[in-house]
Amino acid sequence: MLEPQKRAGNAMGANLTGANLERSKLAGVVAIRCDFTDAILKEANLVRANLNQATFQGANLAGADLTGADLAGADM
Repeated sequence: MLEPQKRAGNAMGANLTGANLERSKLAGVVAIRCDFTDAILKEANLVRANLNQATFQGANLAGADLTGADLAGADM
């Protein structure tokens, strides 16, 4: 029987403008230069996510867990 594996996803350069990612499990995701403009990220799990140079203008991050996330160069 196959067991599910937990792996960090890759969203490098993705355009997620206006996306509803409320309560998403994005721990460890690589989202370098990703555009989260006006996205809903309420209560999202972004623990240890690589968010270098990502854009968060107008994004709703209420209750999001960014513990250990790399936000170097991010536009908040």
